[in-house]
Amino acid sequence: MKTIIILGEEYWFFKPDQPKFTEATYLLNKITQSKYYNIKIIKNPGELLKTVQEIKPENIKAIFLFQDVLSDSNLNNKTILQMHNYLKDLINKGVYLYPQVNIIDNFGGKKYYKTLVDKLPYASLPHTVVLNFNNYNPKTDETKIINKLYETVTSMWKTFNKVVVKKGYSYEGKQVKIFNRETITDFKQFEEKAKTLNYKKFFGVGSNAIFQDRGIDRYYIVQGFNKIVTKRSNELRVFFHNGVARYIATGDELPNVCVQDKLKDNFDDNSDTNLPLHNEIVKFAKKLFKDYIPLIWKEKRPPILIRIDVSYAVDPQFIDEYAINIKGFDTPVRIYANELEVDPTSYFYNNFTCKSDDKFSSKAIQENMGKYINKYIKLIKHDEQEKK
Repeated sequence: MKTIIILGEEYWFFKPDQPKFTEATYLLNKITQSKYYNIKIIKNPGELLKTVQEIKPENIKAIFLFQDVLSDSNLNNKTILQMHNYLKDLINKGVYLYPQVNIIDNFGGKKYYKTLVDKLPYASLPHTVVLNFNNYNPKTDETKIINKLYETVTSMWKTFNKVVVKKGYSYEGKQVKIFNRETITDFKQFEEKAKTLNYKKFFGVGSNAIFQDRGIDRYYIVQGFNKIVTKRSNELRVFFHNGVARYIATGDELPNVCVQDKLKDNFDDNSDTNLPLHNEIVKFAKKLFKDYIPLIWKEKRPPILIRIDVSYAVDPQFIDEYAINIKGFDTPVRIYANELEVDPTSYFYNNFTCKSDDKFSSKAIQENMGKYINKYIKLIKHDEQEKK
C-alpha cells in the first residue's frame, strides 16, 4: 500500500511541558483506520522533508498539511520559494496535496486580506491598506518597502494615533508591530522599528525574512489600531468543519461554545449580554465563508477546516456604510474579519459547552474532523480507481 503523510496541527499532541494540551486521541484514532493506505502522522513541520525522503515520493499517495510549511520553511532548511517549488514538484510526481500550494500561500502570505479589501469590503476593517511587493529582492526592495510603509503609516496617522502593520508568513502575533505617532518622531525611528518586522521565532528557531522571502510576493496589512481586539474575548473564532459553522472559541482559557448557542432565536436567556453581538458575528462569519471560499477553493469537497476570526469596532473612525445597530450598544458597530486560517489551532483541549446539544464535546468535534479527513482520503482512492 502507498502511504499518506499527515502533518498534524501542533496542539493535536500531548505536550509534557504544557499538560493542558492533551492529545487529540479521538481524531488520531479516526484517521489511522484507513483500509487503503498506510498513514504516517508527523508532529512538526521540520519533519516533512525527512519523512518524504525516507518513504520516497513514488510511495506517497497524498500529504495533508495542518501546519503552514511555507511560513515555517526554515525548519526544513529552505526558503519559502524553495519550499513552494518543492511541494509543486511533489504534485508533479503524482502526490496529492491538501491544501493545495496556492491555498497555503494565500492564507500564510496574507494575500487573502487584499481580496477582502478589494472584493468583499464589508468583511475588512475600514481604512485597511494591503501592500504587496512582487518577486521580493532584498537588494532592491528593502528600502522601497520601508519607504512605502512609512508613507502609508504616516498617512493613516492623520486618522489614527496608532497604526498596526502585519507582515505575511507569520502567525501567533509574530511580525506584527504597532506604530504610535506620539512616540515615533522621525523616519529613522520608524525605519528601525519597521526592520524588526523581518524577524520571527517559531518552534524555538529564529529566521530572517530578508533571506527567507527571496523571490516570493510579500504582503503587509496596514490598519488603524482597534483597542477592542486587544482583549481576546472580543474576538470570536468561528470554526467551519466541512463547510458548516460548528463551534466558537475565544482562546485557550475559555470553553468552546457550539454555534447554535449564539443564535438568539434559540434562547430567551438574557444572562449573556453579548448574545445579540455574537448572533451577528455568527451571521457575518457564515456570509463571509459563503462569499469568500468559492473565490479560492476548487476542490470537489469543502475545506476540512477553516477558521474565521471575527471582531468588531465602535470607534467613529471605523464606522462606515457596513456598520449596524446592535442591542446593547449606544453607537453603531462595525463587524469585520480579523484573520482567516486554513490550518488553525483547533482548541480540542478546551472544555466544550452547548445548551442545544448535550453530545457536543471535544470527542464529537475530533471525530467529525477525522471523518472529513477520511472522506478526502476515500475521494482520492475513488479518483485513482476512475483513472484506471
